Amino acid sequence: MPAIECDVDEDLRVLLVTPSTSEETKTYQSLEIHLCRKEFPEPVFTKKTIQWPLSEPLPKEITYDPERNLVSIKSATTLAEIPLSLRAAKLLAVTKDELPQRFQRFQKFSKQIESRKAYESRELLSILVDFANNPETNHVWSKLKKKAKAFDGEDDEESGIGRMSCELSQNEQTKLLDALETKSDSSAFAAICKMLSKAQVFGYSLSTRFSALLSRTGQDELLVECLRESILLGEPLYARILEIIAKEADKKKAAQLLDEVLQRSFSGRLLEEEAITLETDHIAEIIERLVDKLCTEKKRHIQNQIIQLLTCLLDSNASRLIWNDGSHERVLRCAGVLGDMAALTDTFVDLEELRERRKLTFGQKRPLPYSIRKISLHQIAGVQSSQ
Repeated sequence: MPAIECDVDEDLRVLLVTPSTSEETKTYQSLEIHLCRKEFPEPVFTKKTIQWPLSEPLPKEITYDPERNLVSIKSATTLAEIPLSLRAAKLLAVTKDELPQRFQRFQKFSKQIESRKAYESRELLSILVDFANNPETNHVWSKLKKKAKAFDGEDDEESGIGRMSCELSQNEQTKLLDALETKSDSSAFAAICKMLSKAQVFGYSLSTRFSALLSRTGQDELLVECLRESILLGEPLYARILEIIAKEADKKKAAQLLDEVLQRSFSGRLLEEEAITLETDHIAEIIERLVDKLCTEKKRHIQNQIIQLLTCLLDSNASRLIWNDGSHERVLRCAGVLGDMAALTDTFVDLEELRERRKLTFGQKRPLPYSIRKISLHQIAGVQSSQ
């Protein structure tokens, strides 16, 4: 978190910083309030550590109230007021020529205060259960629409709804989807689906059905959000995202979305089953964009992902692509690129073998094409040599 600050007077200021040795638990994050001079962050005259809930957005504003000697820390949903320490009050008294005041201490709350996010999530959960059990009840549907409208008006940081993937049982999630399908013609349907998607109400087993519902109703933007928010990506949603890429006219936007898809893993067998549901023209368009990506991609794991995806699309739709005249050129280009890559791979293998053979003979002297010998002639007794 970047440091935020405010002036205390003409000489001093207060800083809210994240300490270098910040202790973070599953519930809280440590923040520090520093009192120092305006010109220099050091020395720090006094500091105070506070525990900020991780369930709340980080602070964006800090102010000082001179009348009450309080530092107020504000986020989109939370306000915290912290009194300055007595040492800080003495420093202020020196600069202001006035006596320091003692501060009233906080008394313990009678019960633990529930965070806004927990309250909003619990309220939404109650409405969803009522709607799943009574989809035809008007006042329950009205409450759900009102909740979705309020959620749609907030940004992600200000939203008071947390993730609820484990809150509803599978039976309750199924009933909720059944009830939701009956309201697909409503003007509030898109806002409600956006809220459910952001809150991740549906688990992995039913996220497939939810993504199919979004696809049937033309909620392409929500499908893309599901891609970015979901930890596990089902093959049906994977196939729907590929369809969106094929239909996207903006090549830059399509390329960016394709980059995100290629970062996610998939099962080849399951994706082949889903790829059959795509239109032939869309498959041909996806193949062309994958081949373009393959020709420029430098990361090996992305190249492998592209080749696996091309294999799935070609294996599951080979006959359809053959009978579709408009896809012949794209498929032939794909086959040519993959063939060239295979040939290059074989070349690299041959070069590697040659390099290894040269390693074995490195340092050995070449045999010469001739030999040099020294011959000595000696006089043999009884034999007269001719002059």
